[in-house]
Amino acid sequence: MKVLFLVAITSARRVSELGTLSIKPELCVLRRDKVALQADPTFKPKVSSRFPISQEICLPSFCPNPSHPSERSWHKRALKVFILRTESLKLTDSMFVNVGHPRLSQTMSEASMSATIKQRILKCYRLSKLPPPQGITVHSICSMAANAALAKQASMEEICWAATWSSLSTFIRHYKTNLYSSTEAAFGRKVFQHVLDS
Repeated sequence: MKVLFLVAITSARRVSELGTLSIKPELCVLRRDKVALQADPTFKPKVSSRFPISQEICLPSFCPNPSHPSERSWHKRALKVFILRTESLKLTDSMFVNVGHPRLSQTMSEASMSATIKQRILKCYRLSKLPPPQGITVHSICSMAANAALAKQASMEEICWAATWSSLSTFIRHYKTNLYSSTEAAFGRKVFQHVLDS
């Protein structure tokens, strides 16, 4: 489920919100320069926020000025291929469904999504031949995404808006880390630097 990981790391959304994403055309819009996703309008978030749950999750192209065909709209291409490949398996409009699982074609549970994201994080560390930090959870990816955005000068308002956090204190108390002094974040810095250098 590379697409689940990709959406999770570039949106900083909770698993409960990712689980409500749909492939319905009005909720999954593939635009020229980005992908716009919306949660199911009937979804009630675990924590209320001043940001509406109906706000779009905008996943921009990684390469705004692509110089190579493979750089064109990675999110768009990945989501489009993912939707096409899983279309025949789905018994639901949910974006993320179980594949190769006893509950094949049904909406992934939050626990399955969390486990999948955690497995992808650990795989990234293994492929980079780096030891993973202890205690990795799905919140680790929200933290990494938010801190990477902060390091690239995103405002606190933008970070809270993207993650639908009710206040700045949520970010500061639960997610903020010092990316530049933490040895555990070395991998994250290298991943983002690689994307920037490509």
